Amino acid sequence: MPDLNGDGVRDLLLGSSQGFYWIEGNADLSFQQNRELRTGVLGGTTLGIGDLDGDGAADLVGIDLSTNQVVVLSAGGTRFATLAVGALNPAAVAVGQLDGQGGDDLAVTYKGTVDHLSYFRGGSGAPVDVSIAACTGGFLQTGRFAAGSSLDLLLCCADRVQLLIGAGDGTFTPGLPFAIAQPGGKEVGAPAIADFDGDGDLDVMILQLPVTGATSADLVLLENIDGRGTLTARPLPVSVPVSVSALVDVGDVNGDSKPDLVIGERMPSAPTPLTVLLNVSR
Repeated sequence: MPDLNGDGVRDLLLGSSQGFYWIEGNADLSFQQNRELRTGVLGGTTLGIGDLDGDGAADLVGIDLSTNQVVVLSAGGTRFATLAVGALNPAAVAVGQLDGQGGDDLAVTYKGTVDHLSYFRGGSGAPVDVSIAACTGGFLQTGRFAAGSSLDLLLCCADRVQLLIGAGDGTFTPGLPFAIAQPGGKEVGAPAIADFDGDGDLDVMILQLPVTGATSADLVLLENIDGRGTLTARPLPVSVPVSVSALVDVGDVNGDSKPDLVIGERMPSAPTPLTVLLNVSR
């Protein structure tokens, strides 16, 4: 929830197949009526927020489903620009300080099986290809997993979760992949990133369906054991009743300064309660 208009109050940004929507926050924790920023732009899991042009204001990045282009909304959603990504269909975007030169950058993954992601310095110009092992349904998140001067990328494919460790100059070194355990396994929603074990390093929590069509998901903690992005899988003794459209998020639910998990459904056919898993690890 960024502050999109610079008034010191956080706002909500929503995305759907119809467009970006900005819900302005008030100081009393209430929200104003949503305002459409751009029609035909998909947000949700493909949404990125950062200062790409260095003007101190938030820029919004998404994917235009009608054209399969990466789009950038600036100046409060009033300025619209597209980025050329070739013939491939973008799957997800991630924004963050990736090259150690100040300002935010943009990374893009693609649908289908591809062997690279595109990296835009400052969110513009010609993209630089970052080589990866073939990835289907690539999803990206940013975080400082290796304590370097710039952010790293967490790559999530249909068959694996893998860190791309940033060198601070816009180049990345692939870490060891965590392969999905079952042949029909599938990650559900976006992984949750937080310091779950309290050692000061970012860890990754994923929901993994044991077989296709299953109605429950297994939790696996990818623990950053050395502060340098070495992820070790630790299955947790918890099975969560969810469908394939489940979403997972992280936050301190009970005020004990430990990250907890909240799990829900993306598009439930009936009212579905949220599942809250409290962190009792430390």
